[in-house]
This record gives sequence, structure tokens and C-alpha cells, in this order.
Amino acid sequence: RTSTSPDENDQPKKLKLDNSSEENKIEKAVGPIAQDPNEDEPILERIKEEEEEEEHLIDEESEEGKKAMSSPFARRHAFALIIVDVQNDFIGGSLAVKDGEEVVQVINKIRKDNPFDVVALTQDYHPSNHCSFHSNKAHQEFHEDSNIKPDEAKMFDEVVFKGPPKTNQVLWPDHCVQGTFGTEFHKDLVILDSDKIVRKGTDPRIDSYSGFFDNAKLSKTDLDDLLCEKKITDVFVTGLAMDFCVGSTALHSKELGYRTYLITDATKSVAKESEKDMFERLKKSNVRVISSKDLPKIIAYYKRRLFIENGR
Repeated sequence: RTSTSPDENDQPKKLKLDNSSEENKIEKAVGPIAQDPNEDEPILERIKEEEEEEEHLIDEESEEGKKAMSSPFARRHAFALIIVDVQNDFIGGSLAVKDGEEVVQVINKIRKDNPFDVVALTQDYHPSNHCSFHSNKAHQEFHEDSNIKPDEAKMFDEVVFKGPPKTNQVLWPDHCVQGTFGTEFHKDLVILDSDKIVRKGTDPRIDSYSGFFDNAKLSKTDLDDLLCEKKITDVFVTGLAMDFCVGSTALHSKELGYRTYLITDATKSVAKESEKDMFERLKKSNVRVISSKDLPKIIAYYKRRLFIENGR
């Protein structure tokens, strides 16, 4: 699996069902696919168009192309739900996201109504001396390029630390400190014994928005290895907050070669400006932005296609 992964590229050009009996046979096997109510941009039509565009990125005559087209990943799909940082400090705590509690029941319903091969939860898990805390700014060396100096830096200001590495850093309230109530998952969030928990932000020197890497990519979590082990092809990202940790996780998921979706009604943002910026980044990276009502249609679409390709 690479950033031009075969599961994204080796797709049939068209699905044509010429008679109702064939359609009924498929629906009996994998279930019906409802039409998206948004007629301006039906979700399945959009996905088909994106996949046809991606197909042109592979040179089928090259060694890489031949390998991609013959890969078993080209004709299969495995689905992962990533639940990002649904923790007490982000829901009514020291760094509360407005209406953050609303995502809990949406996420619970998503996992109840859809089949996932892996469910993974990321957990912000900071030591008390973490560099992102405004309370620790006096212990950090500011870079000369920082427009805000140490004695001027206020909560939520973005400054530049000297490092190494040199990094831009938002100064947050203390949050998700190891061993505190704030770092625990919300009490109403469904968590099963089979779920995987991935902790991040444990290095006091660097912040970690993404569930895959820290902000400077000095180190990575075990999330990618976990998804690879389960041969995951499609990743659906939810949680808090969209404009920071959720969006960053989705961007890295796509960068690592997974077909990636961000579920908009299963996340909330810290601020409108940063939300807009993140949506633009997601669009440029070809992360698919969907709602939870789209998810069953997408999964059924891929199941249906595999059913057809495998000769029923």
C-alpha cells in the first residue's frame, strides 16, 4: 500500500445492471443502495468520478502499475473507524469544543449501524510539562522569528519555538494531562474490548494533533501499523476537534495511502476560521468529506461492486 495504492486505482469503469432480476439478486446479497438526497452532488456519483480520475495516475505498462493492478488489495475493501480524542477535557473541560458532546451519540450510531473491521480511538495523553501548555511557556525557548515574545504570549496565541525542530505552536490551556479526569473518554462513548486505543502527545517537546504522527513527524504512533496489520483500505475519521486533531488525522491517513473520509456530523471545530482552512486542506488532499447518512451507501457500494466482480 502506497500513496497511489492499487485499491484506489484499479477500479472498473462502469457498473451496468441491465435487468431487474440481476439487480434483485445483488440487493439480496449486499443490500440496496439508496440515492443521495443531494441531487446537486450525489455521493456515489462523486466517488465514481474521483476513482475514474485516480485510475489515470497508474501506468498499467510500468512495473509499478502491473504490481498495483495484480495486488489483492485492488479488489477488496476493509473499513476502519477512527474516533479522535472524544475526551472529557474537550467536552465541557478545560479545552471544551462548543457542542462537542453532540458527536458522541452520532459516533455511537455510526459504529452500531455499519460494519467496521477495526475501531480505533486516539487519546491525547500529555505529561504535565508539555510544551503546548500556556502554563509552561516560560520553560520554552522562543525562536527569533516568533512575532509574539514570551512575556506577551497569551492563551491561544500561535508562537514559534526554537526547538529543534523549529515549530509553530498554539498555546493551549492545560488539557488531557496523564492521570486526570480530563484525559478519560466521555462516559457515554461506546467502547468495546475489541477497540484499539492509540495514545498521542506523550512527548513533552512536541505537540501531536494527528493520530499517526507528531506535528514535526519526529515519531509515529502505532496506528498505521495497526491498520496495515488488519489490511485496512478505507478509513472513516470522526471526533474532536475537526480543525486540528481530526483534520490532521484525516490528512495523514490519506498521505499514507488509505482511502479517507471525514464525517462532518461526527465532528466539531474549535473556530470557524481554522475550520475553513482545514476544509480547504482536506479538499486539496482529496479527502472525501461526507455525512454519516452517506456511510452505509458507500460501504454497500463497494460490497456490491466486489459481488459483481467476483461473479456473484
